[in-house]
Amino acid sequence: MLRKPGSKRRTRRADQAGASFLTLDIGTEWAKAVITNQAQRQVLSAGYARQHLGDMDGGAIANIAGVTETVSRALREAVSLADAEPQLCLAGIAGELVQGVVSSITSERKRPDVPLTLREISRLAWHTVAQAHMAAKEKTALQSGIRNPHVELVDTALIEIRIDGYRVSNPVGFRGKHLAISVFHTFSPLVHVRAIESVVRSTGCQLLGIVAEPFAVATCALPAEAYELGAVVVDIGGGSTDVAVLEKGGVVGTKMVAMGGRAFTRSLADAFSLSLDIAEELKIDYATGSLAAEQAEQVRSVIDADMKVFVEALRLAFSDLKGAGTLPTHVYFCGGGSGLPGILDLLDHPQWLKQGFFTRTPTVVRLSPGDVKSIQDPQGFLQGFRDVTPKALATQGARVLADRFQEGTPSFTGIRKGG
Repeated sequence: MLRKPGSKRRTRRADQAGASFLTLDIGTEWAKAVITNQAQRQVLSAGYARQHLGDMDGGAIANIAGVTETVSRALREAVSLADAEPQLCLAGIAGELVQGVVSSITSERKRPDVPLTLREISRLAWHTVAQAHMAAKEKTALQSGIRNPHVELVDTALIEIRIDGYRVSNPVGFRGKHLAISVFHTFSPLVHVRAIESVVRSTGCQLLGIVAEPFAVATCALPAEAYELGAVVVDIGGGSTDVAVLEKGGVVGTKMVAMGGRAFTRSLADAFSLSLDIAEELKIDYATGSLAAEQAEQVRSVIDADMKVFVEALRLAFSDLKGAGTLPTHVYFCGGGSGLPGILDLLDHPQWLKQGFFTRTPTVVRLSPGDVKSIQDPQGFLQGFRDVTPKALATQGARVLADRFQEGTPSFTGIRKGG
């Protein structure tokens, strides 16, 4: 975890790190509260509550009071199932205007024989913030139409470190003259950050930090080869789809688009004159193969029309992330929307190769909570496709607590701010 130079390290006893903590995944369809034991790296419980219509918009909070009430219901369920009441909370953040920015900096050390320290690395990393902040403002202005948007830094992580041209995973203790680092920053509109902070305060927990959800999934749920070969993560939520790209062992970009599973639900509601709740049940029945053949075919025709729109949304995200090159050919899907039939087949089309997104047809895998291996879930609270993100957030929370309260090797993929 990177700290601002000059900031004081917390002085709490190490045994406090073993207490339980809360992670919140505040989604458009569901609020998910997970309680985890840090010392045992084990999920103690999970609670779910459905959001009210209008309380969330495109992955962002639109009604603080409504979301607070929903989160309270999810938290009450989680607390009732766990023999613990958490004091710390890590919250996920997602949404169309959340921006991921990579910035790099090089430095020539005056004393190359002196071993590198975390303080020196952090000091250099913080020199990249101003450049990244400007880039995030420009991206947000372009998307929102606001001339001078106020965006706030919520997450900072080192993704690559080179010493005299050699890449190292942990630079502490190394000696060398030329130091080059690449840093991944996550920014969000101030209104979005403050809304999340307000919801967390309502739980009575101290805010441990806020972390970008695609970053959490990308760094906690993939197999080892994904970090060596590169990967794309597509998290299809209710109101938005979050895309993250890994290269060189770290996240190098994220992009959120305002289309998720709720768009399919709305189309079904319109096509068959149903309420959104009934349309959601119809969509789930279609995804699980529970419909009669004739009805399934009618639903499929509506879903397929929206799939074409979803492909365009993915195209926009991929275009922004690939830059002048191509994307990694290992693609991992997760989120509740990834369970829709046909979603995993979207990338099996020659258009992606012709348009230069990939060098070959991508290998596509759907992630499950079992792929997040650093946190155990012996009672099986987290089992569905929608549960990959909350389990990844729980892993991030455990990492941050380990770095904050325990001695040992510091973590170089973590969140910046908390408390």
